[in-house]
Amino acid sequence: MEHLLKLFLFCFGAILVTGCSKNPQELDYTGLYHSPSEAIESRFSKYMDWNASHAERVVSVSTSDYRVYFCSDIHYCEGRDALEPMLALERADAKASFIIVNGDLTDHVAGLDTVEARVGRHYDAGGDPVFYTAGNHDLFFGRWPRFFALFGSSVYVLRVQGPDYKDLFVFLDSANGLLGKSQLKWLRQQLEKHSGCRHITVVTHNNLFNQDQNQGRCSIPPLDEVYELVHLMEKHGVGMCMQSHNHYPSLTNFKGIRLLVSPALQDNGYCLVDYTSDGIFNTFKKIEY
Repeated sequence: MEHLLKLFLFCFGAILVTGCSKNPQELDYTGLYHSPSEAIESRFSKYMDWNASHAERVVSVSTSDYRVYFCSDIHYCEGRDALEPMLALERADAKASFIIVNGDLTDHVAGLDTVEARVGRHYDAGGDPVFYTAGNHDLFFGRWPRFFALFGSSVYVLRVQGPDYKDLFVFLDSANGLLGKSQLKWLRQQLEKHSGCRHITVVTHNNLFNQDQNQGRCSIPPLDEVYELVHLMEKHGVGMCMQSHNHYPSLTNFKGIRLLVSPALQDNGYCLVDYTSDGIFNTFKKIEY
């Protein structure tokens, strides 16, 4: 009887809060307690199949320095669209070479198609490549299959080939707070395989040391995975780990790794990251209308 009463009170509270939201799908209660989409091991297997049937991702640059536009947490919906202005800024920037969109593209499944259409117009205008990872909101309410169909793998490597150097970006799926054994093994193999790089960057939506617990398990990576990931990055000389998720920009140095957290594009924030022969440097930016 007590269990039923607790269940009733939970359901009633969920309905009440949802009714106060302009977009009920921004609130995904199931995702707080169990995987809101396919589990990470299942997603990882499909990512590897996708990678095997697609060409390696390579960006060629002709200079020693280049710039990356780094954004996340677009949370696209009607009346909230800072993506196109940021894409326009990137196209006008002669130093820019590509864009990283680090998850949480939208809060409803139709928004995924809208984001894809916006990026399509960016390409039509001669824009640079856009690379994606999945965020927790891209899994909620079963959205991941559509995300996967539109944007492909979230676990892959990107090589930047310069005149006399190679930089490496390793993209991970931490969308529901877990990396999983298979993905950690894959990461270890990639870092061992791609030795001799000038700069190595790991890209993951979730924060390694996130203290924002308002989305339950999606916000709290397991400590054993954090230890393993930090150990691998330190061992193989990873210079930067790009993170997102909590919407607040920050930069922390830990064991020689720059832990960069992007602001939310839904609040007009994004980040410029410059890769040079002297190091990696970032600047937090905001779109001004």
